[in-house]
Amino acid sequence: MGEIKIDYTGWEYYDQLIKQYGEQNEDYYIYFYGYKSVYVDEIKGLSYEGVLSQKKLDLLYQSIKKYGYLYERYRDLHLIYLPNKTYTVATGGNHRPYLAKLLEIKKIIGLVEILIPKNLLADEQILECEKILDEEGIDVHTRNPYFYKLCEEYDLLPPKMKIRIS
Repeated sequence: MGEIKIDYTGWEYYDQLIKQYGEQNEDYYIYFYGYKSVYVDEIKGLSYEGVLSQKKLDLLYQSIKKYGYLYERYRDLHLIYLPNKTYTVATGGNHRPYLAKLLEIKKIIGLVEILIPKNLLADEQILECEKILDEEGIDVHTRNPYFYKLCEEYDLLPPKMKIRIS
């Protein structure tokens, strides 16, 4: 096969994109936003260098050629939305955005989590976050509505999906 050749030109990686916000469990929180449609051109990062498999890429490409891009098969794409208004793949689903960009697919669906840098927050907000996480028994990731309010307050929510006319 090998119809689609792997080329990482233009891609960044999760660690590169996240490090500007600090260390996990110390400098930011992650809010579970849910499964959402995202514009492919806003996805700038893959999980790590060398993450793509030629075999998986070929299988996905052949599936798309045969059946079309199936939007309902999105549960394996895990994205982090960053304060700079871009996404990076976190733990899985790298082949989908990579192939979507090549095929000029405009939007795809994935699990979106939002990074909330602690340096944006007031001390009392950090204390409240820590209290919530302690009560939930988790370290960074949460679905707690307080974190959604922080995302709203600090303009960290992904934009609403709009229909574009060309």
